[in-house]
Amino acid sequence: MSDSTHGNLPTNIVKLSAFQYLYKFGKQHNCLDALVNVFDAPTYSKLKSNIIKFTTDVDCTNYEFGKSLEDCQNKVKGDLAEVFFMHFLAKCGVHYNIMDLEGTKHDAIGVDYIGIDFAGKPLAIQAKFVSNPTELFESGRLETFFMQAHSKHPVLITTAQNIAGRYRRHQQEGKLTIIDDVELKKWYGEGFRQYLLTQTKATFGYIGGGSFREQNNTPTDNQ
Repeated sequence: MSDSTHGNLPTNIVKLSAFQYLYKFGKQHNCLDALVNVFDAPTYSKLKSNIIKFTTDVDCTNYEFGKSLEDCQNKVKGDLAEVFFMHFLAKCGVHYNIMDLEGTKHDAIGVDYIGIDFAGKPLAIQAKFVSNPTELFESGRLETFFMQAHSKHPVLITTAQNIAGRYRRHQQEGKLTIIDDVELKKWYGEGFRQYLLTQTKATFGYIGGGSFREQNNTPTDNQ
């Protein structure tokens, strides 16, 4: 759970599958610097644009073997967003009755993280990165998530803000927790920005068995 650590890093962050996949991709394509620079963003809007820009600046072919380039780009964007979301929930989750986060498997369908609330009740969390926050987050996009959540309380964390009325009604009725674009922007201050960048660098370094700088300077043919 999140109170365990690898060094000074929470276990749930280090073990997040998105981090593992991004690190492997960064080493293979010699782009660890570019990956970390995604999170060196002075504003929340800049962070979102960095995530999108990375997938056009770097060839994402075969990030998931056998998938189309567009699918691979979307998966990279999703994984970068998951790193941000995980750090956000680790730092700010207390404001939303969320604690003790763990990531699910990289190929898991529906649920991206699990956790508990302050009363110890289980939570199922889905992360959704949306390039255009004003585009309608349509009703029907969470049906698999709801089925996979089973008896856990569902939580949606997303860069969308225009969310279908049906889901907003669930939110009002206490059946769904939504952390949307507006909420994410509210907490993206200088303190959190520095935390995000520092933890991301440290985690990439830890996964590789050294500091981030040591990892990025290791020749890729020594994989």
